[in-house]
Amino acid sequence: MNNAVAKTSNDKGEMVTGAYKPIFDTFLQGAQDRAANGDATAYQTPEQVAAIILDLAKEENPPLRKRISDWAEQLCHLKTKADPTGNKLLQEVKAQFL
Repeated sequence: MNNAVAKTSNDKGEMVTGAYKPIFDTFLQGAQDRAANGDATAYQTPEQVAAIILDLAKEENPPLRKRISDWAEQLCHLKTKADPTGNKLLQEVKAQFL
């Protein structure tokens, strides 16, 4: 992956070529538009993310995944409806492979 990214980005980390450039450009423009319009509900500050990571690090059995915003909950609801924390999957992997 690193090589694929390196081949399509410049020294500033900007994508300049490749099949993913139009997709990335559309994603980035949408994110910039939402932020400019004050609709940044999908984003957390670095301090908010750090606080969540610290809280999870203190848990005896932290979940495999943790949604940290209403936006993330809505986006991922159908994908992870049966196992929102990922702990069921983790137990299954342990049972079958470890």
